[in-house]
Amino acid sequence: MSASVATKKVSKSGLIREYLTNSKDKSPSKIAEMLEKEKGIKVTPTYVSVIKSKMNPKSASKTKAKIKTKVKTRSKTKAKANRSRKAKAENSLDLLISAKNFIEKVGSADNAKKLIDVLNKHFS
Repeated sequence: MSASVATKKVSKSGLIREYLTNSKDKSPSKIAEMLEKEKGIKVTPTYVSVIKSKMNPKSASKTKAKIKTKVKTRSKTKAKANRSRKAKAENSLDLLISAKNFIEKVGSADNAKKLIDVLNKHFS
C-alpha cells in the first residue's frame, strides 16, 4: 500500500455516506451521534439528512419535479392576474362607453347626474 493511500483523508460527507450505507435503519440523529462518539466528528442531524437525500436519486428527481410544479403554478398565477387586470380595464372601458352613450341619450352630463341622483334617492 502506498503512503498516499494510507494517509488519504476522508471527508465528512464520505463518512456520513459510509455510515448511512452500513446503518440503513438508523435515524440522522443516531448517525450524527455515532460519528461523534466513534470518529470524533461533529455533524448535525440536518447535515446527515441532506447527505442522505442526495444519496437517493429518486428523492432528488422528486425535488426537481416539485420545483418545476411551483414555477408552473407561479406562472399560471401571474397569467391569471394579468388576465384579471386586462378584464378590469376592458370593463372600465365598457363602462365609460356606456356612460357616454347614456349622457348622449339624456342630452347632457347635468341631466345624467340628475337622473342618477333620483335613482339614488329611490333605491338607497
